[in-house]
Amino acid sequence: MYILGICFFIYSLTLLVVFNEKLSKDYLKLPYMLSGLFLSFFIAQNVENLSRDYINYVIWFRGIQSYSLSEIIFTGGVDSGKDIGFQFLVGIIQKFLSPEYYVIYFVFSWFIFYFKYKVSTFLNFNLSIVLAVWLLFCQTFILFEITQIRAGLAIALASYAIVRGIFFYKNNLWTALIFLLAISVHISVLFLVILYYLYTLRKFSISKFLVIALIFSSFILKFLFSNTIISTFITYFSNNLRFEDYLDSNENLSLISVFLISKILMIFFLTFFWENLNDFKKFVVLLSSIGCALQITLSFNATFGLRFSELFILFSMLTFVFPLEIKSINNLTKSFYLFIILSFSFIFFYSTTKIVIG
Repeated sequence: MYILGICFFIYSLTLLVVFNEKLSKDYLKLPYMLSGLFLSFFIAQNVENLSRDYINYVIWFRGIQSYSLSEIIFTGGVDSGKDIGFQFLVGIIQKFLSPEYYVIYFVFSWFIFYFKYKVSTFLNFNLSIVLAVWLLFCQTFILFEITQIRAGLAIALASYAIVRGIFFYKNNLWTALIFLLAISVHISVLFLVILYYLYTLRKFSISKFLVIALIFSSFILKFLFSNTIISTFITYFSNNLRFEDYLDSNENLSLISVFLISKILMIFFLTFFWENLNDFKKFVVLLSSIGCALQITLSFNATFGLRFSELFILFSMLTFVFPLEIKSINNLTKSFYLFIILSFSFIFFYSTTKIVIG
């Protein structure tokens, strides 16, 4: 995995040299589609040794194969209709491509990688996009493309739909269908969909004091309310959302985390340049702030806290790129910042690899 990370870093540097700022950022689409094929091939060949959830997914794939596509839709397939969209996509791959497990992983990992790239396309410069994709690779590649492919695909789809609907002004039927597909793949992204429509329908102004207040209030909630109260409140609303699967965990989530602290510091840093951010970037910072707040508030349950914060992880990573697009920051400072963030990216990749793979 570490060799793969070094290779992708060199590939990213090559893209920066070849696709300089004189060329349109649209030219990056093909190189990332091709690199996605290579990464997906690597996953397909090694997933059995890399993914902790491989056996569980194999059991799922075997169960899905015994159903027709119509049976999946009308009877719910395996596990009483759990994640019908995911089952249906797996069924399509099995029926029209191949039932082999490595083929299923190849297809899903490519789509996850591609939509994560699409999420970053709202950024202004080629440098920003390449850095964003590299950061997303470091923090989420093992997590989404290899381990949690259902949640990974759903989060990538929902995050892309948010970018498509708000930044590219395509709040239309196709965006709604992407959201619907994402929800059918993994119900957890419903929270992202609700936030999206709250913002687009109300179109409220996002204050920097709001994102700061969310962080501070999460610490207050954590220390003033007992874990039992929060757990009971969550359980009350969890009957149809499968939250109860995570409530039995007794492991606490440490708040002394390089990634969590980095996210919070970046949020506070960006509030000093709030007027330099457009409305969509402010919304991205808000989403990152919500993710941090949920991780802090739900830290009494490691699995629960991480699951909720993962919903916002793509947007959290994108905030690390925003300083490079702020005009009031001089080039020397940006160069120093770029060096710092690249150093942190290797820490992110190492820690994620260590945690997920061991």
